[in-house]
Amino acid sequence: MQGLALADGLTALCTYGFEPFFSLHYERIGNDKHVDSRDHDLKEMKRLVGLKFPYCVMYYCLTNLGDTFHLVSILLTTSLGFQKLLAVACPIWSKTQINERKSFIVCGTSFLFSLVVNIPRLFVINFTSGKEGETCLVSEPHKAIQKYILTYYPIFNAIILVGAVVTMLISTCYIILHYVDGNVSADMPRFQELRRNRAY
Repeated sequence: MQGLALADGLTALCTYGFEPFFSLHYERIGNDKHVDSRDHDLKEMKRLVGLKFPYCVMYYCLTNLGDTFHLVSILLTTSLGFQKLLAVACPIWSKTQINERKSFIVCGTSFLFSLVVNIPRLFVINFTSGKEGETCLVSEPHKAIQKYILTYYPIFNAIILVGAVVTMLISTCYIILHYVDGNVSADMPRFQELRRNRAY
C-alpha cells in the first residue's frame, strides 16, 4: 500500500504539482487575429503558450515521469487485487508465503519495469537553447527510439492495461461470489431448522 501511495503521489506531483511554477514562465505564442472576436470560446482555444529554456526540458521530463509513475500505480493496483484473490482462494498459503520481502520485490519490480518501458521516451528528442539563450529548440527525433514509441510502446501499454483490467475483474468477481456463497452456506442450516420448526 505504501508503494501504491508513493506512485500515486509522484504521479500527481509530476502532472499537477509544478503547474503553479510553470504558470509563472508561460509566454504566449502564435497569433489569433484571424479569429472573429465574436467567437470568444474559439479564440480562447486558439491561444497557445510556450516555455523558455530550460523550463521546457523540465516540463517534458516531468510529463514523461508522470506517465511512468501512473504505470507503476496500475501495476501495483493489479498486484494488490491479485494478492486479495490469493488471500481468499488460498488463505493458508497466502498467509505463509506472502511476506514483506516479496511485497517489496513486487513493488521494486513494478517501478523498475515502468522505468525501462518509459525511459526511452525521454531521449527521443533533444532540447537546446537558441542564440538568445532562452529559446527552446527541439531536435529531430531519434529514428530508432521513435519507432519504439510509435510501434512497440502502444502495444506494451495495451497488453499491460488489458491484463490489469482482466486480472481486476476476475479477482473482484471471484471475491464477490466467494462472499455470497459463504453467506448462503452459513445461512443454510438456520434456514433448514426454521423450516423444520414451521413443519411441526
